[in-house]
Parts: sequence; structure tokens; C-alpha cells
Amino acid sequence: MPLDHTDVISALSGSRLKPYRASLNTKNLSETLKIKYLLNDISQHFYVPLRLVEVALRNRVNDVISKAFGAAWYDAIPLSATSQRLVAQAKSLAVKEVTSRKIVPDDIVCRLMFGFWVFMLDKPYRNTTDSTRHIWTPTTFKAAFPGVGTGLSIATVMDRLKSLNGLRNRLFHHEPIWKNSRVKSVEDAVAVLNAHYSDLCEVLKWLSPEQNALVHAWGFPGRFMKSCTIDRFDRQLW
Repeated sequence: MPLDHTDVISALSGSRLKPYRASLNTKNLSETLKIKYLLNDISQHFYVPLRLVEVALRNRVNDVISKAFGAAWYDAIPLSATSQRLVAQAKSLAVKEVTSRKIVPDDIVCRLMFGFWVFMLDKPYRNTTDSTRHIWTPTTFKAAFPGVGTGLSIATVMDRLKSLNGLRNRLFHHEPIWKNSRVKSVEDAVAVLNAHYSDLCEVLKWLSPEQNALVHAWGFPGRFMKSCTIDRFDRQLW
């Protein structure tokens, strides 16, 4: 049955196709649609490991800071205006959503966004001259990232997490996670997605070697690798 491209474009919003046509040099509308659907199908494999990294980062960092500064540390430790604003938002959200009991610190902690936790690794919290906010030592770094090998600094780990935060935000806002200035073809896009997934699994291993092992045992990376192959784009979908 012939495909009604007009109906498909209307349902998708034509502007959503622009990154695909501009970056991937597609031949025609039919090819653009096929590539969009297949790249979106590949992208769905990022949801589970990203969620695991986000929760593990939150719990590891919160555990470290709570032991040093108490369960309600977020009232005094966050330094930047952005971090303080995010804490205020988390408190406001908790008040709206937790109505049957008294609010406890975990209610605030679980409502703080991925980016907040990433920036709790930043330089001000590594400053040994400020005892009121000094969080990160070799011991606490290893406690938060038990799977990190020798030679990796907390600055390097933070940079990787910042990249993953950007990836997460693009994914959850339905933006292409393969897109960058170097992508000029479908082959490039597939290579970028493979690199992103490898980075994601490595960060999960840093945070929780056991969870990383479970993800592999359950076959998540294997399903991603089977999905993220250039051969899929040679098949006729309609």
C-alpha cells in the first residue's frame, strides 16, 4: 500500500525532520522518514541505563554527603544559585505531592534533577580550605564511584557525567541524541550512538559494577548492539 507522506508529516511535525534531512544528506522524504524511525528505535535503548545511572549517582552522592553533613545537607551545602534554586523547586514539589505525612529528607533528595547531582562534584566541593563544603577526598570519591579504576580523577568523571546529562536532556525532550557537527551520514550517526552507549555503560560501571553486570546479564547491551547496526538501514520498510 502506498505511504501517505502528507499524513505522516502532519502527525510528526515537519520541523522534526529538518535535522535528519540537513545532517544526514537523505535522498528523499521516504528515506528521511525511514532513518528517523530507525534512529528513534535505537535511541529507546538508552532509557534503562540512563535511568540506572541517574538513580545510582543520586544515591551514591547523597550517601557520601549525608554521612559528613547530615540528612538535610541540601539546606547548607549547595553553593551556586542554580543549585539552590533546584533545591527550592524540589521542596515546593514535595509539599505538593507528599500530603499524607511529614516531609522527610528523602522526599527532597529524590526530586533533585540529574544535573544537580553532577554539579555536586564540582570544584567548590573539592576545595580543602572550605571545611563547610569540602566533600570530595580520595576516600569519598571511591565510596561514590566504587568501579572507577586508578588514574581517573573526579574532574574527568564529572566531565563524562555532564556529557551524559546533556544526552539525557536531549533524549527526554525528544531531540536527536546522535546529532553533532561531525555527523554527515547515517554511518556517522550510528557510530555516535554506539560511542554514547559505550560511555553510558562505562559510567554505570563506575557507579555500580554490580548493576552494570546485571544489565549485561539481562542482555540490554546485546539488544542495543543488534539494533544499532548500519545493516538495518538497508532494509525496505515499505
